[in-house]
Amino acid sequence: SRLLRSRRMLLPAWPALAACLATTHAATTILSTARTAMSLAGGTSLFTMRHLQKSRALCMKVEPRAIEVERKFVVSGIKDLQALVQEEGGKLLGEKHFSDAYFDSDDCVLARQDVWLRRRDSAWELKVPVGDAEHRSGGERSVFREIEGAEAVARALLTLHANGYLPHREIGPALENHDLNLEQLLAEMRLKPFAEFQTMRSRLRLGRCGIDVDTASFGHAVLELEIMCQDPEEVPEAEAEIERVAQRLGLQPLGAYGGKLETYIRKYCPNVLAHLVDARILKP
Repeated sequence: SRLLRSRRMLLPAWPALAACLATTHAATTILSTARTAMSLAGGTSLFTMRHLQKSRALCMKVEPRAIEVERKFVVSGIKDLQALVQEEGGKLLGEKHFSDAYFDSDDCVLARQDVWLRRRDSAWELKVPVGDAEHRSGGERSVFREIEGAEAVARALLTLHANGYLPHREIGPALENHDLNLEQLLAEMRLKPFAEFQTMRSRLRLGRCGIDVDTASFGHAVLELEIMCQDPEEVPEAEAEIERVAQRLGLQPLGAYGGKLETYIRKYCPNVLAHLVDARILKP
C-alpha cells in the first residue's frame, strides 16, 4: 500500500520529513529544523497528536537515507592530480557526462530552506540539510541527507506540501488515487526547472574519499572530495578524512563561492539569487 492514503495523514512538513529521513541519531539535527519551521508556521495546534503518531509510524517505513559529506576545491592540472592520486595509492575510475536540472517555484520555496530538488539525467534526488548553518557552502551544504528515486522524492514533497511550504494548490487526484507520480506533483505544485547545465566528470578514489573533477557546460570547473555516511555521528570523522586527503594532494579550498550551482545562479538566475540572499543562504 502507498505511504500516504489521505490528507489526514499529512502533518506539518518538517516533523514528518524528519521521521522519514532520520535514524535514531539523525532525528535530533533534523527536528531542530522542524521546530524552527513550526514556530514560523504558528506551531502544531491545528494538528492532533494522533495524526502525528500515524505520520511517524508510516514515515519510518522509509529506509534511512545516506549522508553525503563533501568539500569543494580549486581545479589545477587534472593530469598532475591523476598522477599524484596514483602515487598515493589511489585509482582512476573513468569519466562520465551528465545533465542536471534543478527545480523550484518562482518564489524559491525549496531553496530558501536550503533544500534542493534535482534531476540528473533521468534520476531524481532531493537534498535536505543536516547540521547547522556553519555547514553551508554557497547554497549547497557540505553535509546533507539524500532522498533518491522518484517515488521517495514524491513522498517527501507531499509532506512539505502539508504545512504550506510549497505553493498551495489542490492536489486531490495524486492523493485520492494513491498515485505518487512525481511529474504530476511537480506540475500541481508549480515546481519547474530554474537551472539546467551539463557536466563532464573525471572520477578518482583515494581510500574512502571519492574525488570528482567537474567541468560544467557554462565553463566552470570545480574539484569535490566526498565521503558517504549512514549516521550523523560519522560526519566529523568523514570531514577529518577529507581534510587529510586534501592536504596529501595539496588542494586549495574553493572558499565561500564557486560551486557549480551557485556559480550558475549568480550568472544566470538573478531572481533566485535575490531570494537566497534574502533567506541568508547565499551572501550578496
